[in-house]
Amino acid sequence: MLKQITRLVAVTLLLTLGGCTQICVEQGIKPIFLPRFITQGLDQAKYEAPWQEGNGLSYFINQAESWRPDDYQYPEGTLNEYIIIEYDGYQQLIRYLIVPQDKELHPTAKGTLMLLQGWSGAWLYPFDKQSYLNRTGQLARELGMELLLVDLRGHGMSEASKPYKAASTYGDKDVDDLTKLLQRLGSRISKPVMVAGHSYGASSGTLLAIKNPDVVASINMSGLSSIDNVLQAVKGAVSDLAPESEGLLDFCSVQTGFLPALLTRAEKEYDFDRKGSSITALGQQGKEVPLLLIGGSDDLNVPIENLHQIKQSRPNPDNVKTVVYEKCDHGSYLPLDTMYDHIRFFLTSVLTDNPLSMPDDASYMCEGET
Repeated sequence: MLKQITRLVAVTLLLTLGGCTQICVEQGIKPIFLPRFITQGLDQAKYEAPWQEGNGLSYFINQAESWRPDDYQYPEGTLNEYIIIEYDGYQQLIRYLIVPQDKELHPTAKGTLMLLQGWSGAWLYPFDKQSYLNRTGQLARELGMELLLVDLRGHGMSEASKPYKAASTYGDKDVDDLTKLLQRLGSRISKPVMVAGHSYGASSGTLLAIKNPDVVASINMSGLSSIDNVLQAVKGAVSDLAPESEGLLDFCSVQTGFLPALLTRAEKEYDFDRKGSSITALGQQGKEVPLLLIGGSDDLNVPIENLHQIKQSRPNPDNVKTVVYEKCDHGSYLPLDTMYDHIRFFLTSVLTDNPLSMPDDASYMCEGET
């Protein structure tokens, strides 16, 4: 902690002496694009330790292979697997779980729902059927869908063979990874494939649905409309995971030219296309898919304007349904029953290819629901 405070004081002093934008980029790029760097307390030695312990991916392969779904109350028959993708100069491990449908209700699967967690989230914890995205997953299983639970790059066990490579690109590289995963899985998972996610995972999932012909619909819970809105989202995550950096990000975010300089540097360093991380930038180019957008009016991480920007950017806004929770924040609507009513209608309408059963746009008060 003393080392972190000393570094923060030194950076603050440098900022007061000039060169604010460049210093902000140098100090901000890792916390904004590397979730593991944040979860390891901004400590470079702790962050790099897994690569020091083993060559390349060996540490993360050992982790992935030793993880047992039965130890975490996952449904019987759940498979824990990973693939390794070759990229220019490094390998990327993507770890995932395949969870069977509720076989007592549906002996044969009717489709697959891919679930993607938010920034720094991973499928490492017990499968509590009422918590976070697990409730959406359990609902899908009861409708006859398998689940494909994926740790996005830089999250959980999905790391690269070199440190500082598995960056969160807010969609672009995630779409590459997920597309390659779906290609590898092929007929092993049931069709149609849909995707649902929260926050970071929502942005990546919607971009995947718009770009990938094998994904037919997306449920987006509080996802960014564009990487250009990333600072607010990251500041919210940092305030929870690394509060000592919150003041620095607040300062840097108002510096002239900081965001363009940051994204230009990140594109080069992490080898991605900024436009590929923007739902709104795709505009008429992306394929037409049903979207269900859910958000809270008081969300400080991903303001509700992102939801409206996504809807307005799509070729056919009538194919995009919205559910807005007044007075809810980034995730306080997740326990509310009305949300799952809309998700049930949406999934059913896609599974039965019946757009007339698609839920209508809706707005609810956050308080008082159960």
